[in-house]
Amino acid sequence: MPKFIKPSITFVLMLLLFLAQSSAQETPGLRPRMLQKVQAIKWEFIMDRMQLPYEKQNQLQPIYNQYQSELNVLIVAGKRQRPIDQMTDAEATEWLQQKQANAQKALEIWDKYQPRFLTVLTPLEVLRFQRAEKEFAARLTAYKQRRKATRRNSMIED
Repeated sequence: MPKFIKPSITFVLMLLLFLAQSSAQETPGLRPRMLQKVQAIKWEFIMDRMQLPYEKQNQLQPIYNQYQSELNVLIVAGKRQRPIDQMTDAEATEWLQQKQANAQKALEIWDKYQPRFLTVLTPLEVLRFQRAEKEFAARLTAYKQRRKATRRNSMIED
């Protein structure tokens, strides 16, 4: 199989598995489980893209898990409580300030973990790692948008 096809197939299969298991209705414990599944899929995607030896993967994973855990706190804290169109100016101002503060915290977290990543990876591998993370995020965003559009279209047809 060509090298460029393998990651796409892996990504699609993992997403299908994730969606099949998470298509249940919202329950209090579903969010953390979904986040764990997405993180596992993300890890597999990144490792597939980087083609690291198994030993390096094992050294990198605990560092990455700690890094991701700290970022997840920011992600959860950064979720809007209300849709933008329903916010008052005061709420919008507060949310913008929180968003800016979280972006700064994310940079601080990266500054903290970059030296740790460099104990396992070369600088070039760290750049490839970041690129793979961004690619995963872009694919996940595109997938969510397609899924949302499909839902809207099915509601219109009903």
